[in-house]
Amino acid sequence: AKWVSRSMVTAGKRAYYENTNGVPKEGDGRVTHVGVKAGEMANRIVSVGSLSRAKCFAALLEAAEPVISSPRGFTTFTGMYEGSRVSVVATGMGAPMMDFLVREARAVVEGPMVVCRLGTCGAVELAPGTVVANTPGSVWIARNPGPGPAYPVSAPVKPDPRLARDLADRLSARVAVVEALNASTDSFYSSQGRIDPNFDDRNHDFIDHLPPEVVSMDMESFQLLFLASIAAEPVYAASAAIVCADRISGTVITAEDLHDCEAKCGPAVLAAVAHYPLAEPPEAPGHPHPDHEPSPVRIPPLLRAVIPIRDGHSAREDFSARFFFSPVPGEDEPRRRAFPLQSKLTRRRGATRHFTRAAPSSSPHAP
Repeated sequence: AKWVSRSMVTAGKRAYYENTNGVPKEGDGRVTHVGVKAGEMANRIVSVGSLSRAKCFAALLEAAEPVISSPRGFTTFTGMYEGSRVSVVATGMGAPMMDFLVREARAVVEGPMVVCRLGTCGAVELAPGTVVANTPGSVWIARNPGPGPAYPVSAPVKPDPRLARDLADRLSARVAVVEALNASTDSFYSSQGRIDPNFDDRNHDFIDHLPPEVVSMDMESFQLLFLASIAAEPVYAASAAIVCADRISGTVITAEDLHDCEAKCGPAVLAAVAHYPLAEPPEAPGHPHPDHEPSPVRIPPLLRAVIPIRDGHSAREDFSARFFFSPVPGEDEPRRRAFPLQSKLTRRRGATRHFTRAAPSSSPHAP
């Protein structure tokens, strides 16, 4: 059978977009959602959630090019920073928006790409205004609407080590930085443990039972790092986020402190992206090609734990049954053992905290 495009069957009218089974583009080659075409997006990209943060960072660019705004909520600023062409993109919130950005940028950008995210996050026992650099990577937590655990947690995916190291060092020269594992979630509410009495989210003690390695929660970083890890052509990615709220104490950052922290972080993130050596091979390639088998991800024993649902217990009846960790890649069977669930009090006293604090005074990138 001969395939015909929609434009061919609408009596000469132009289709809304073309290539619906690939990466959709408009007639002029502009990707449908991000709204850029070849030549309009740099190989070096800084992704932020809010438009105000994007404008703050974009003000640091020289030789600014025309701003591109798409009707789907993306705004792209492009210019020069310390000798490199960089794009700053206001991406919005959530994994789907990050998915649009990385895939559609990849579709119109030639050659290797560098993508850094500087977002905001909630944190576990960290002061608002601290920046969490996700040097260990991110896991994914999403509500499971069917039978089985309600909040399965994926294995972690890691950033590009060279980019992540440089990003953390540059940030620590300007702000307080903690390097720790992140959890990206499918919801700001249910899968981050916020209590909404209007819905049966079954998450009343979610924060208590987060894996102790997880220190921050957002909705975008995992998707960025995961897509970078499976890209056919190199995408070097790293992420960090400003803590807006401590989920244990309930303390929330002020608007003034948030904007001040954004202004301090901007030069560090832009410099990390601008100075990444795209012409050199990566320190430790994390981009498996489809033609060969990737090596198994090395995960700490705690992250290999799986809690099976016991017969006769529903997820609603037994909270511990709602959490499990996915099998380690390369292992046929998950390692089943009891996950050491701890109370909020004992866990928050620091017995099993797994993160490192960067010392600002030791960084070679002090302004």
